[in-house]
Amino acid sequence: MDGMTRSDRTSTRVALRRSISALLLVLAAHFGDAVAQEVNGAPRISDVRLLRKLGQYDQALGYLKTMLADQATSEEVRKQAYNELVTIAYLTKGRSNAEATAREALMAFPDLKADPNDYPGSIQLIYEDLRKSIFGRLSVSSDPSPCDVYLDGKGIGATPLDSVFIPAGEHALRISRSGYQESALEIKVPPGVVTERFVALPVVSTVPKIGIGVELGPSLEMLSYSGETEQPVAGLGTVRGYSAVARFGGSVFLHLNWHDKLDGLAGVRYSSRGNRAIYAMSSGYPSGEYDLYLNYVSAYVLARYHLGQLPGVFLSAGPEFGYLIGAHLSRTTGSSPIDITDQVERFQVALVLGAGYEKGFGGHCFVLSAYHTMGLMSLRNTSHQYESDFKPREWRLSIGFMFD
Repeated sequence: MDGMTRSDRTSTRVALRRSISALLLVLAAHFGDAVAQEVNGAPRISDVRLLRKLGQYDQALGYLKTMLADQATSEEVRKQAYNELVTIAYLTKGRSNAEATAREALMAFPDLKADPNDYPGSIQLIYEDLRKSIFGRLSVSSDPSPCDVYLDGKGIGATPLDSVFIPAGEHALRISRSGYQESALEIKVPPGVVTERFVALPVVSTVPKIGIGVELGPSLEMLSYSGETEQPVAGLGTVRGYSAVARFGGSVFLHLNWHDKLDGLAGVRYSSRGNRAIYAMSSGYPSGEYDLYLNYVSAYVLARYHLGQLPGVFLSAGPEFGYLIGAHLSRTTGSSPIDITDQVERFQVALVLGAGYEKGFGGHCFVLSAYHTMGLMSLRNTSHQYESDFKPREWRLSIGFMFD
């Protein structure tokens, strides 16, 4: 090399560059043909990406058109196919042509992104600039919720709908739910900002006014006495101590729809009231611990108020009218029960307070409720001053199902 002239060295460098260029062209053609042969069956995004990097744009475009025309192509593959189309347009025809292709891609997938590890950083910048100019965002909430949301006649999801990309401009928005009057309104969505709408749907007359339901569940029963050691039942003895007991009951009811926030239940219920107490007997029966059973059939009417800010949550209140069908004391250590039906007042009026949660599905409704029932009348049926007044108290949890 030291003996070569400057002209000779220049000629050698030019020849070397030409050799390297020729070798790269051969390699590109070789790998391009290999990829083309591999994807004769079904093209893959990885194959298309390799063709694009090797400069085989025509072959890559052919495979991309095949992918996008195939209805079986997955959403993720279609997104990557659009990324490849925009990238090839950018590399071959410049930014303006890439923007036209990117606009088409964004109309299909408004949240489209280009991973900088696979695509030039300019592609993501094109997407972000175009999104700001052609899309706004739409948020829709409703009462009740969820409701179906339609934009220009096409379903776009259910409420609550949060910041969905929408083409900027004027649109027809429709919100609907079975059993409620649908709402239709015109909205204007500015580009680059979030447009929010809240819609309240009233119940329509086609909602069944009367449905039927059932409730079952456990309860905690006890009695409240006017004195700690008085006589709860005439002629039996004195109560020395008492505690609550667990029982089980159920009801059937009619569900009355009056309003979207106010409805009611009217039903018939079986329950077993009472407590567990230590009796000092004075009537020939052995003293000891007894369970008191007061078995009632009751009719009740409850009004329910639904809290709009807490979908599905309601408060309830109303009277319950009970008739005693049987009463007895049963010793916990085992013995024949003592029938005391004639020694207890037959009728009872109670106040019921409650709260619960309901969830509709398929035109029916699942209900979970908690109640506190307070008897308002004394259970003693004599007027002796030395006898104690005692009234039933109940806390219960019920699971219900309404067939509307």
